[in-house]
Amino acid sequence: MPDGLNIIQRAIDQHDCRLLSLTMFEELKGIPTLRMGFGHERRIWDFKSEIPSVRKDDRGLWAGIAADVLAFHNANGGALIFGIRDHDFSFSGCNEHIDTKSFNDKIRYYLGDRFYVTFSREFIQPDQKYLGIAIIPQRKNEYIRFRREYAKPNGEIYFSKGDIAIREGDETKILRGRESTKFLVNRGQSIVGTLLELTRLVTEYLPLIIRSLCIGKIIVNQY
Repeated sequence: MPDGLNIIQRAIDQHDCRLLSLTMFEELKGIPTLRMGFGHERRIWDFKSEIPSVRKDDRGLWAGIAADVLAFHNANGGALIFGIRDHDFSFSGCNEHIDTKSFNDKIRYYLGDRFYVTFSREFIQPDQKYLGIAIIPQRKNEYIRFRREYAKPNGEIYFSKGDIAIREGDETKILRGRESTKFLVNRGQSIVGTLLELTRLVTEYLPLIIRSLCIGKIIVNQY
């Protein structure tokens, strides 16, 4: 199994969805089946029974995926594997037609475009169901934060702008407010790196703020 983990990590580092899928799965009667030793979740991979559609109704489901993606990215990279049931790790298959562009378009709403996820449809079945593999690269320097807030239908805030997602064992954990700041300090993220991130955000949003103020001034002058 250690050799298998090394191959999985290499596949992640190389964005090689095919290598990852063939290392973790074998075909039994045409159905992708997890090889021995891979039938559980780990720090560098997670299973999902289905992948959401690109419709706006599924935005909340994409928020959950964005959190997992960010958690993997803020660690050593990782893989999300879609089309595997959580309770018995058997193949359920994905129905929605998703590709790399549409996958990144959906998570970019919450994460921005600081990194790129590779997505591939593997083991495509006669009924067009498939195993979805998303490979998330590891961070290069500073930790990445959420760019937008997401609130659950009951009003509970799942994450806010500026929060951080990390991988803790085989689970994704959201760090909020002071907890995220403490985490960054403990991990040695420099003040310079934090200031550069703030500078980038100000540069990005300052034109919008100025434009809003100008429009507000025009409206006030009209009245």
